[in-house]
Amino acid sequence: MGTHKFYLLIIISLITLSFVLLNPHQTMAACNTQTDPNCVIGTINPPPQIANLVSKGGAGGISFFLSLVVQLLYTISALAVLFMVLFGAFQFITSGGEKDAVSKARGRITYAIIGMVLLAVAFLLLRILGQVLHFQFFDGALL
Repeated sequence: MGTHKFYLLIIISLITLSFVLLNPHQTMAACNTQTDPNCVIGTINPPPQIANLVSKGGAGGISFFLSLVVQLLYTISALAVLFMVLFGAFQFITSGGEKDAVSKARGRITYAIIGMVLLAVAFLLLRILGQVLHFQFFDGALL
């Protein structure tokens, strides 16, 4: 046996022995079978930041995550619409009566209002889709 293989075998043995001896929750002697996952790898506790997501489990966790993503997208979109309306109003006020500047400001405000209507229609469609598929998009996770 080569020296490198021997050192590698010693390192692996020490690591394995340290996992068995230093496991504070349970030892291999307390296990009923070798196939019990808690005996082989122990338990894994999620960090507190995602505990709510993990505690729902399965489809509930996916629903909660998608609800957070949709709420984040709607918040960003609503802020963008508000910014566009305010910027269009500022352009309209400072246009000084120039036809080109007034038409640009009016177009910006019009497009912002169209975006707001599209957000409302998308919200309505998500609510209807959620009722049909029994999927909660806006379950008050952030609100």
